[in-house]
Amino acid sequence: MRARIKTMAGKQWGIGRLYSETVKRMLAERDIRSPSQIVTYRTIDRPQILPPLDDEAATQP
Repeated sequence: MRARIKTMAGKQWGIGRLYSETVKRMLAERDIRSPSQIVTYRTIDRPQILPPLDDEAATQP
């Protein structure tokens, strides 16, 4: 859920907190659960792009 509220400069933090509390309270009164944000990371097996670092080459100037 997104909302836009116009407020005076510097007052946005208190207004935003009040709005969040009001929405949470109203949802709780109506037994509506807000969905939690779930992030899923998937990895793909890729061939190694760079050759492994040679320890001897790394120590020589």
